[in-house]
Amino acid sequence: RNPILRSGSLRQFVTIDATGTLLIRPTVRAARRLMTATPRGLCERYTERLYAEMRDDAQRTSAYEDALRHLAAGRVVLDLGTGGLALLAVMAARAGASRVYALESNAEACEAARRTVAELGLQQVIEVLEGYSTEQPALPEPPSAS
Repeated sequence: RNPILRSGSLRQFVTIDATGTLLIRPTVRAARRLMTATPRGLCERYTERLYAEMRDDAQRTSAYEDALRHLAAGRVVLDLGTGGLALLAVMAARAGASRVYALESNAEACEAARRTVAELGLQQVIEVLEGYSTEQPALPEPPSAS
């Protein structure tokens, strides 16, 4: 097991499954929303306010950043539901990911994510794609396994 996952605060957000794939779990509040929604309905319910709540959740955001800092370097990363700020995609790129595919189903958020990536000069590393993860989008290359 990776020592970064032994941290109590990080363990509640991140785990590695039996195949060695890094899994990131949502917060309890987000998980409750997920339990009662269809994939498309869920995506339609995400708002700038919800993205801001997740972004501003210091414990959650720092746990993701710690995990990405330790695990993303040299890997191909897939960020599902990247949001307008492409926050986790940007963290993965800054942590040294070789390539990041940032998937977003909301057209407005997708365009905002593209602007964010361009403003940060990360277009060579991050590619923002519009679509639903449940439709298994074709990626130029598969995400890295652990």
